[in-house]
Amino acid sequence: MVLLEIEACGVPVVSSDCKSGPREILAPDTDPSKQTMTPQFAEFGVLMPVPDGIQYKPEDPLTKEEETLAEVLVNVLSDRKIQNKYKALVPQRARAFDVDKITSKWINLINALLS
Repeated sequence: MVLLEIEACGVPVVSSDCKSGPREILAPDTDPSKQTMTPQFAEFGVLMPVPDGIQYKPEDPLTKEEETLAEVLVNVLSDRKIQNKYKALVPQRARAFDVDKITSKWINLINALLS
């Protein structure tokens, strides 16, 4: 939900490509079972590899994934071309999840299941 809220505000999104929906929102024309191993500048935002899940100590050096995330964030924050591309597209994507559109899809699905 937060990805759509961010997009509705016209803010570029950088998200890990976890199995809970970022790919479906940011790269809707790709295989939802796929997970990226490298940064993917997708149609509606940037998908990042999923972190390894290990809780490191503050004094530990950054992992490769953390370094890559930092590089991508700096890139998105400093490159006006990337920002403008996503600022133009992301509100359109957020509107695809408008409550009226989603409600009608749910009603259609429920009716199909009941028939």
